[in-house]
Amino acid sequence: MKFFYFFLLKATSYKLQARGGYALTLAIVVSSVVLSIGLSLLNIVQKELILSATGRDSQFAFYAADAGLECVLYWDLGNPTGSIFPESSIDDDAPPAVGTMCGTTDLSSDKADWDATIEDCPPVGECHEYAPARLDEGGNEIPASGYEDDTATIVFQVEFTEEVENVSPGSCTRIEITKAGNGDTGEEYGVETTVEARGYNDGCPASLAAGFDNPALVERGVSVSYGGD
Repeated sequence: MKFFYFFLLKATSYKLQARGGYALTLAIVVSSVVLSIGLSLLNIVQKELILSATGRDSQFAFYAADAGLECVLYWDLGNPTGSIFPESSIDDDAPPAVGTMCGTTDLSSDKADWDATIEDCPPVGECHEYAPARLDEGGNEIPASGYEDDTATIVFQVEFTEEVENVSPGSCTRIEITKAGNGDTGEEYGVETTVEARGYNDGCPASLAAGFDNPALVERGVSVSYGGD
C-alpha cells in the first residue's frame, strides 16, 4: 500500500528596493542642471566674443579713417611741390600723377576711383556776392579773378594692408574733400578745406558706387576743417 505525502511549501515574499530608480532620477536632474549651466556659459562666451570682435573691428575702422585723413593732410599741406587737390576752375581736376600713394593705394589707379567736381562761379553771377572791392597800393581796384567762389569736391577711396601699422589687412577709407573760396577778391582771399574720412573694417569695393558685402561692417569717421582766412 502506497502513501503519498504532500508538503506545503512556505510562501516567500520579496520587497523591491527603489534605490536604483532614485539614483537614476537624481543623475538625470543633476545632468540637466549642469547642461543648462554649460549652455548659459556658452551663450555668454559667444556674446563676449562678438563684443570683443566688434571692438577690435571698430579700432581697425577708426585707424583706417585716421590714416586716410593724415594722408590727405600730407598731400594738401605737407607736399613740397604743393597741394595735389584742385581748388577752383583754374586747377586740373584729373587724378594725380602715378606714384602718389595713400597707404598702399596709388591715387592715380582705378582702385582709388578718383573723382573731382568743380562748381565754377563766374565773376558776376547768382552763386555769390563779392565783398566790397579792394584797392591795391596804387589805388587801383583789384578785379575778381573768377574763382573766388568756386567750390571743388574731391572723392576717392584708399585701401590698406598689413604694411600699415595698426590697420588690419583689407581696411578701407573713403574720403571726401571740399574746397570752397571765401568770395574775397583781394588780399583776404582764402580757401576753406573740409575733409571727411570714413574708415571700414573691410577691403574697398571696386568703385565708390559699389557697396560693401560684409554683414559685420563697422564704420568710423573723422573730419577736419582748416583755412578760409
